[in-house]
Amino acid sequence: MLRLSLVLVLALAACSPAADEDPCAASTAHLDNARHAEAERAIEACLASREHAWEDEAALRMGLAHAQMALNEPEEALVTYARILALMEAHAGDANHPVVRRNRALALLRLGRPEAALEDLDIALARAPRDLLTLMIAGSAQLETGLAEAAAASFDAALALAPDDVGALTGRSAAFAELGRHDDALADALDAVSIAPDDAGALNALCWALVKAGRAADALPTCDAALEARPDSGAITHSRAAALEQLGRLDEARDLYARAHELDPVSREIAADFERTRQP
Repeated sequence: MLRLSLVLVLALAACSPAADEDPCAASTAHLDNARHAEAERAIEACLASREHAWEDEAALRMGLAHAQMALNEPEEALVTYARILALMEAHAGDANHPVVRRNRALALLRLGRPEAALEDLDIALARAPRDLLTLMIAGSAQLETGLAEAAAASFDAALALAPDDVGALTGRSAAFAELGRHDDALADALDAVSIAPDDAGALNALCWALVKAGRAADALPTCDAALEARPDSGAITHSRAAALEQLGRLDEARDLYARAHELDPVSREIAADFERTRQP
């Protein structure tokens, strides 16, 4: 059976140690040093170079999918995960490996398919109910599908494992905001900012919690700081747009909603606000 450690992609296959001659060994070095484009090419060359034991092929493909996700190629990663699951089903009778299902769920979520992601996450959580990353991805998928209560519960479970995790705090803050629990949303966002005061995600959580509570004037400086820290974030751009709209600055808000949709075209909430505020 493929082990959980495969997701770390520390030992991809039994290859020659000469990294400058063997793409298999080179792929390991590239992954270890986050050279994802080089890793993708090397792994593909390694797979084409010879036959591999199925476990080694699966491990190589896990590394390939990791590189593809890092290169913002979720469609390619989805194909890779399908091949990994097919290998596992054919040789070990197990197409429900929790790490593969979890990682494929993230690719599905990146492609704007949160319902499909939740199917994989249900399988992953049944096998690994205390996996922090699975819980975090589940909370994100639940938020995207409007399941705010379930999302709050997922982030609760994540925080039980890692009480100071900024991502879990910001996720739960967003869930609470959707549920109208504005004091709780603000408390989580403030906790996140206290842990990571310069983190764009934490600043955005505080911005959003204030906007959802109807406090756009208080939110705007934090929204500005979040956007300055990460100007290419669709979510942060959307938060600032919502603050501007609440303040009656509609022309600016409309432009930012369009920019947010350009940056994150798969987000349903961003798409809805973009369509709602388009000029006739």
